[in-house]
Formats: sequence, structure tokens, C-alpha cells
Amino acid sequence: MSLGIGIVGLPKVGKSTAFNALTGAQNAAVANYPFCTIQPNRAIVPLPDSRLDELANIVHVPEAIHATVEFIDIAGLVRGASKGEGLGNQFLGHIRDTAAILHVVRCFDDPNVVHIQAQPDPRMDIEIINVELALADLQQLERKIERLHSATKGDRKLLPTLEMCQRLHDHLGRGLPASRFTEAGSENFLELNREMHFLTAKPVIYVANVDETCLTETNPYLEETRLVAAEHGLEVIVLCAQLEQELQDMEAQERKEYLSLAGVESSGLEQVIRKSFELLNLISFFTFNQK
Repeated sequence: MSLGIGIVGLPKVGKSTAFNALTGAQNAAVANYPFCTIQPNRAIVPLPDSRLDELANIVHVPEAIHATVEFIDIAGLVRGASKGEGLGNQFLGHIRDTAAILHVVRCFDDPNVVHIQAQPDPRMDIEIINVELALADLQQLERKIERLHSATKGDRKLLPTLEMCQRLHDHLGRGLPASRFTEAGSENFLELNREMHFLTAKPVIYVANVDETCLTETNPYLEETRLVAAEHGLEVIVLCAQLEQELQDMEAQERKEYLSLAGVESSGLEQVIRKSFELLNLISFFTFNQK
């Protein structure tokens, strides 16, 4: 089974560069203007796992088959996307079936790479994306409520679901994620979420995209991102998407040595996979037969 991860963020934060770096592909166009990404980019990559490689050597199999992860990179969101601003939220449907979301936050200055504001503001940038995701869920929920209003006329058993949807509507209307809904652990909500795939109910990992110097140091943008993440009870992965993309052309050992020189123990992909497994409480199983 493939683990699906959606990549979101404002335009020009490095989403497509991060996608290319994480997947080792060059599927995503990268350019110095907003909305360079139009159609969603998809790539399926094997999960790096040194244990599998070691086991393959021990049992002498001709081929070790890794589990896979699918990354989906969609167009950048802007304030008002739910009302059609920018490219709108027309591509959010592509990540509704994913298990987790990577929220890329720009934590670097570069006068050659335009930003939607005068300069990055991680707190505001994160808020814009979170509100737009909540509003996208809200629009979907409103259509569900309309259907339930009609259905409850013939089936009163649906009333508890309708009433919960109305409470969730009020919650999302305040720009709050479904994951923080007071009834998020109830069977009613879980059943609804299995149908609706709420974006704001998914586990989130913040990815702070920094320049190479901040891999061993810090800057105000990174500090603010970590502060916001802590307020939401989330964690931050720090990576330099540009550096990681450049490393894709290197051999594995050479890449490891270069990362070590940069003060990084593991690649961005390995960090993302490890953190995703932790968030989703996933466990790896290794199977073997004579083939």
C-alpha cells in the first residue's frame, strides 16, 4: 500500500523544488513567478529503509521490494483561494485522499525569488494556508448539510449526524481545523471523515525551507515557524530544498558525505518519511519467500 502525502503552501515558497528534491524527479516546473505549478505533480518513490537493505543481504534475495510513498504537489494557495483568488482551491481535491500534508513554509530571503508579500512572514503565511484549507472543508460540508436536510425528512436516524455537521460547520467557520473539533474522536465524526476526507483533519508536518546556512544555524523566520508549530502541537522539519535537489545527481555515499559536511544527518526524504510514520502510527512489516 502506498502512503500518500500532499504538499501545500503559498506560491514561491519552494514547494515544487521540495517535490523534486524529495522524489528525485524533475516533474515539477520551477520558475520565478507565482503559480508556476498548474497541473498537480505526482511521483511515487521507494521508502528508504536501511533495515530492508540489510535483510536483503542476509537472505540473498535477487530483489528487495520497498514500500512506496506518493507525493502530490499542487498549485500554491493565496488568501481568498476559496473565493477563486489566484488559481482558487480547484486542485485541493487531488490531495483529499492523502494520509498527511506537508506544509512548506518559506524561511529564506532571496531578492531573485518573488514572494506574495514584501518579505516572508511565516506566521501570516501559515495562517493563510490554514484558513483556506478550513474554508475548502467548509464549502464541502455545506453541500453535505444540504443533502442531509433532505434525507432527514425520510430518515430521522440521520438527525444526530446533521446536528454534528452543523456544529462542525460553526467550528470550521471560525477558521479552525477539523482536527481540533471537540467531537473529532467520536464514531460519528470518524464515519463522516471517511466519506468527506477533510483536509484539516489530516496530520500536518511543517517543512521549513531554508537556505544552506540555516541547516546548522537559525534565522528569525525559522524561529517563528517553530513557535507557530509548537502552538499547534506540530513539529518542523528543516531542509534546504535547493541543496537536496542538487544532491540527487550524486551517488548515495557521496550524497551522505555531502550532507554530513552540511551538518545534516539524513536527507529530507528520510526525515519526512520517518516523521510521517510517527504521525500516522505506521509499522513496517518485512516479508520473505523463495522468490
